[in-house]
Amino acid sequence: MLDYSDKMCMAYGLSMFDTLSNSLSKYKKEYNKRRPHQREQFKEDKGRNISLVKLKKQDGISDVPNINNYGHFTFHEYSHINLDKKDLTLYNVFNENGEIKI
Repeated sequence: MLDYSDKMCMAYGLSMFDTLSNSLSKYKKEYNKRRPHQREQFKEDKGRNISLVKLKKQDGISDVPNINNYGHFTFHEYSHINLDKKDLTLYNVFNENGEIKI
């Protein structure tokens, strides 16, 4: 069981998913459960892209991906690592018609 200090520490981590497919599935679930007029705000808040980055052991530490939550894990980068300097690939969630890609 996590104690209170563990939960506080997790709040400072980066929320990530283990695969593009899992990340897209979670995005779709959250997007689709909103009413149509709330979906534009969701896109503004969460963005329209999924960033893909290849993590290495020397980049930081994380918990184990949760298979019951779309492979979600919390990642804490080491202080000397700058993830924003790593090669990122952006995956556009929406097609040219504004619909979520399958």
